[in-house]
Amino acid sequence: MAVIHRYLIHHVLAERGFNPPGMVFPVSVAILDRIDDYRRTLESYSGRLLPLIKWQSTDNGNVTVLNDTADYYRFFDATPACGVLV
Repeated sequence: MAVIHRYLIHHVLAERGFNPPGMVFPVSVAILDRIDDYRRTLESYSGRLLPLIKWQSTDNGNVTVLNDTADYYRFFDATPACGVLV
């Protein structure tokens, strides 16, 4: 999920003209500087969802999601995660 957050942050910054075209701000550095806060923010959301997600482990150490979870993430409020960057 963290990769998605970084993509969305970059996308919003670019769409709003905050950064010059072709320039990407190192948001990962800001996240790493406050990694414990960032982790707690993500876990506060995903922790509530885990009981609702059916999954199984794969042979290569990944997981396969067995039920439809798109609605859980479609309108995800990333405000708390973005707050870590401030």
